[in-house]
Amino acid sequence: MRSRLRAIAWVVASLALCACAPTRPTSQPALPLPGDPAASVLPPQTQEPPPVFPAAVAVPEPVPSVESTVGETTAPLRERAARHATALIGVPYRYGGATPEGFDCSGLIHYAFAKAGRIVPRDSLSQKTYGARLDRADALLPGDLLFFRRGKRAMHVALYIGDGRFVHAPSRGGAVRVDPFDAPHWKARFIEARRIGSA
Repeated sequence: MRSRLRAIAWVVASLALCACAPTRPTSQPALPLPGDPAASVLPPQTQEPPPVFPAAVAVPEPVPSVESTVGETTAPLRERAARHATALIGVPYRYGGATPEGFDCSGLIHYAFAKAGRIVPRDSLSQKTYGARLDRADALLPGDLLFFRRGKRAMHVALYIGDGRFVHAPSRGGAVRVDPFDAPHWKARFIEARRIGSA
């Protein structure tokens, strides 16, 4: 009887000891090694695709305007000279001047034609022998030279710009300006007209 009770007591103690023993943490399944057949069933690793950026857009270089180049290169020499001269309206008269700081009459002609691409004589007497003489004053074209009498020896020169008008540097105290060709003062003093370059 005693031996049976000891056996029962030992069994009860063993069960109690097992119930109090700590449980082992569940381990994660190990990944299969390379070459293991199980490796073929693993899902393939995915990578995010590289970002796609828009292609660079080439910016075209500005193209010069046709209107800004054609007029200056194709217009006759005398017309270009007339445009350069009228752009100087308001510049003060200066005796012996041939720059935008000041002009006398022949200095304005010399400068305007130089800007247009032709070097003409600097003084009015020499300019009167340059180019072709026009027989008729009514055949004037923009850029033709007009010569006027000023005293016994002096000569005044101007540049015809069309519509019966001319541009010139008149006298001391004045400035480059436009006057009508048919004004009595100028009509009475007109000598001749000359053309530089072809018509």
